[in-house]
Amino acid sequence: MLRTPALLFLTALLFSACADLDPRHFGGTVYVGGFHSHHLRAPRARIGQVDRISYWHGYRVSGKPSIRISLREQRAYFYKSDRLVGVSVISSGREGFDTKPGNFKIIQKSKDHVSSRFGDYVDGDDRIRMPGFMAAAFFHAVEPGTPVTVTD
Repeated sequence: MLRTPALLFLTALLFSACADLDPRHFGGTVYVGGFHSHHLRAPRARIGQVDRISYWHGYRVSGKPSIRISLREQRAYFYKSDRLVGVSVISSGREGFDTKPGNFKIIQKSKDHVSSRFGDYVDGDDRIRMPGFMAAAFFHAVEPGTPVTVTD
């Protein structure tokens, strides 16, 4: 009698060890301005939906950081001294609140930034969103003054 519950427990334990904990498979939205924003979230990713584009190879690379964001491609490219070290899928502003192209600079880093204009909400509808593991990599690699170029 004890063999059946024990066997079920061991089977469940074995299958739980096979769980996929890759952060690219989780569906929460992460904003470039902060990783833990709980105020606005995108719908959960569908099972089997996998990001096969984003990567980061910049941990041991030195050099001056810069970011290029392509709105047409919906990608962000991270460079260190003109060497491409990371690419991320992005989602940019919604219709009517398009993300504007141009040249910008990082003016401050705030892990859990909220709007001073809108209270406890992430600021604006023209923001750039990216997967959490990529937002973390970009956040740790930039510094105030890092140039950001947004192209059509």
